[in-house]
Amino acid sequence: MYIKRVINDIETYYSRYCESISDQMLYYSTMHFVSYLYSYSIVKDILLNLKKECPYNKETIEDYNKLDGFDVIKRVAQDKKCYISYVLHYLDYSFASNSIVDFYDDAAWICYVKKDYSLKERIMLFKTDVIKPLCDYVIDELRKNVSLLYVLDRFKNRTMRFESPYLKRYVERDVQNKLALYLFDSGYIVHREENISNGQPDFLFSDEDKNSYIIEVKYITNKASNKNLKAYTSQLRDYVSKLNSHIGVLCIFTTQDYEFTWLNKPYNLEILTIYVGELNPSERNTKIISLDFNSGL
Repeated sequence: MYIKRVINDIETYYSRYCESISDQMLYYSTMHFVSYLYSYSIVKDILLNLKKECPYNKETIEDYNKLDGFDVIKRVAQDKKCYISYVLHYLDYSFASNSIVDFYDDAAWICYVKKDYSLKERIMLFKTDVIKPLCDYVIDELRKNVSLLYVLDRFKNRTMRFESPYLKRYVERDVQNKLALYLFDSGYIVHREENISNGQPDFLFSDEDKNSYIIEVKYITNKASNKNLKAYTSQLRDYVSKLNSHIGVLCIFTTQDYEFTWLNKPYNLEILTIYVGELNPSERNTKIISLDFNSGL
């Protein structure tokens, strides 16, 4: 899966970043590493959303730079998200001000008394206490997506291999119940939300950090119409926006030989197509239907 590859690439790059011991190159190697993180659109969205959620301006950074390390920690490190956001804003400020000399020592909060640490130790502290938490946060956010998508992908494979075709009497509520039972057996506690503008999400649940996830189920048994598909996209987008969800999944069960994809894939929305029609794999001639996030189709 794409997200797993991104996680592996980030871990590999960070490992190589830590292998460098040059104090003079640390500024540029750190800049290159942060730029590498932003090069992935999915990671860029995670970081920009975090900076927006926990903002720090230039004046705050400059004021904190005048404080002792522990005083900075008391202000920014009690909440994980706030600390990572502060690191991002601090790095932005440092790169903008071109603070190349003693770059690692500008992060005053990583050691109380500099003379108690050697140059090599201060560089490693910068990598482990400034850059690694940023890395870990990104990877944790990506893994949350992987976990849910992995469970849904296994459900898709099980359904298409062992439970297709669905009975002709099935309606959308029946396929919702099948998915709900599978999610429950996989350890997810799902519930429904109160009405929000245009209806109720089919499945809503939260992780240990209170990030919400939405799964919207659709059952297509006839030829798909542009109007309906546009409505599905708009509905999921509205749910995710109104509930500030970490990720939203449009799960489409269909007896038609379709495969749905995003034309312009948003970072926090996924599409899962589950074919439950009567055709054998060798008989299928699947029609690919691309949904445009920006215009509906």
